[in-house]
Amino acid sequence: MWILFTLFAATMQAIRTAGQKHLTQRLSPIAVTWVRFGYGLPFALIYLFSVAAATPSEVAQLQLTANYWLFVSLASAAQLFGSFMLVLVLGQRNFAVGTTYAKTEAILTAVVGTVFFGAWLNTWAWVAVVLGVIGILAVSVQKSHLSWQQWFTEPTLITGLGAGLGFALASLWLREASLALQGHYLISAATTLLTMVFFQAVAATAWILWREPSSGILLVRHWRGGVFVGLTSVLGSIGWITAMTLQPAAYVKALGQVEFGLSLLITFLIFKEKITRVEWFGMCFVFASVVLLLLKGM
Repeated sequence: MWILFTLFAATMQAIRTAGQKHLTQRLSPIAVTWVRFGYGLPFALIYLFSVAAATPSEVAQLQLTANYWLFVSLASAAQLFGSFMLVLVLGQRNFAVGTTYAKTEAILTAVVGTVFFGAWLNTWAWVAVVLGVIGILAVSVQKSHLSWQQWFTEPTLITGLGAGLGFALASLWLREASLALQGHYLISAATTLLTMVFFQAVAATAWILWREPSSGILLVRHWRGGVFVGLTSVLGSIGWITAMTLQPAAYVKALGQVEFGLSLLITFLIFKEKITRVEWFGMCFVFASVVLLLLKGM
């Protein structure tokens, strides 16, 4: 079940990122960040009500402990930070470089999870994670037309890695928050999702009112794109949080690297862009990492 939720999440994330990239041409970074949570909040609420209506007996068993509030608050802050850094990356010169650094999320989740959360991976799982990262790096270096030396002097290094670390920490804390509820995995994930999106929407709204009150008009004007990003963001989050409730975050994020291959296939099938040899090479590495993870990594 966690595999299906992860694949669904990766697909929605690829679509959502494309929508965010489109909005960066019209809105400021913090406004695009708000779109994900502000327009996503109603959908998160609808999902929780739907799950609660389907499993009413499970709602009463939830335990909103101090640990839950701590972990969900930390996860919300980390994901808000990661989202803002990713939006900064989308608006920078070398988009391919920045987003690749952001995709270090999988290996950062594995490292941070092992060191600080006791989420140990076996040898094959580590190999799978590294294979996926190699595949993504190979394609991104080729697309950016930069040398390996130039990669480490790019200004997108800090913002990209910041985004990856923010998302990695969010994933690990979200799993802890959902498990702290001690309820059915669907209702636990839905409750965690709504709480997180609510916190993030409030924080992003406060920031906009303080720093960019004029962005409110633009957010209303571009509501169609905002609703699209908000919906796909919540759908992706449903997949991620539910999967991480069932399985350690490092495994989920390792499998989630399949998003890279899905993004290339989407550009080929929908936008009719040609896939280069290096891109095929990268996709083979990513999908090999997925197969290895599923067959040997658990």
